[in-house]
Amino acid sequence: MTIEDRSEADVRKVAEGLKRKIREAGLTYKEVEERAGMGRDYLRQVLRGSVKLRFGHVLTLLQVLGVPPADFFAEVYGPAPAAPPAPLPSQSHDPSFDELLRVLQRSFTNLQSALSEMHAKGAPPAKRAADLDDDLDDRPPGRLGSKAS
Repeated sequence: MTIEDRSEADVRKVAEGLKRKIREAGLTYKEVEERAGMGRDYLRQVLRGSVKLRFGHVLTLLQVLGVPPADFFAEVYGPAPAAPPAPLPSQSHDPSFDELLRVLQRSFTNLQSALSEMHAKGAPPAKRAADLDDDLDDRPPGRLGSKAS
């Protein structure tokens, strides 16, 4: 589909949306033309595609119909995509945050390893917690193997 084809398809989509809104408002084309200050039969010509549809005219028609443009275009094209999420603090190049994040990631990895070890040993839960405290206190980050003597 070329840009021109896409453009024509968009104009038809907007024209159909305007026709629908005029019907919903219970107005005739003549009434809308009068309220919008448009010449006789101009609206029919625009909606048939024999006269170019201008964005300013779309906004005028929406105002006459009492339809907020954002609502109209969301109805015609679907809701706007969600805004991208705000960048995480680590993406803002804050060195102190990056270091904190690395420490937390190492700690989490150590905690996972220690819990796996305790589970593998089959120790009772109370014993596991005590061993875990010892392991976390005695070992450098990333080193939670068996205790050194």
